[in-house]
Amino acid sequence: MKSIGLFYALLYVSFSFGQAKADYSRIDGPISKIPTSANVSTAAIANYIQSKFTTPDDRIRAVFYWTTANISYDVANKISLLQDQLLEDRIAEVLSYNDRRINYVQEERSLEQLNLILKKYNEGVAELNQFIAFKNRQFKPLKNDNVIKNMILSPYDKLLWCQKLLGNLGQLSDANRQSVNGLQQSLNAALQMTIEHKNFVYQYVSKSPTSREKMFYKRVY
Repeated sequence: MKSIGLFYALLYVSFSFGQAKADYSRIDGPISKIPTSANVSTAAIANYIQSKFTTPDDRIRAVFYWTTANISYDVANKISLLQDQLLEDRIAEVLSYNDRRINYVQEERSLEQLNLILKKYNEGVAELNQFIAFKNRQFKPLKNDNVIKNMILSPYDKLLWCQKLLGNLGQLSDANRQSVNGLQQSLNAALQMTIEHKNFVYQYVSKSPTSREKMFYKRVY
């Protein structure tokens, strides 16, 4: 089962007193020229702000500027102030949803890649077990050297490929990240074992038939 965590971005404004007046022209300029097509709904406004500004503070400033430029206040009835706040809340909600959606999509891609890694890992481990069983039979029935080398190089290549991709996974939830850490440990152990068997094979094919047979026995003193 996939473990997907959706993260809610909290937008906030911090006020600092005694500082020089901030220059908001780089924000106010683009938002003052918002195209008509992006000004038809709160969702469209939010998408425009999302595309033009990257930091929460810039987005909040853009929302503030758009609000003051486009919302008229009805002092008598004190209704527009409430409408203004509701609009800001709605824009912030849409921006937060967009951020969560991006996180979700990124994790979906990471999980797809992780499933591919798991498939290759299982294939590599299965081939490694087949090689170990063959080695335990002292490479019998007899096969030529290239076949024996390929029997260990195939799982080695698969496990090495998994190790490289596993180190470059994108965003994952904490639960999935813990599972990846466990997989990483198992992968490292399997790869280390594969390297040891690969070294044995290369030594084996470099020796004479008589010397090869002796490699399957360990001397005990």
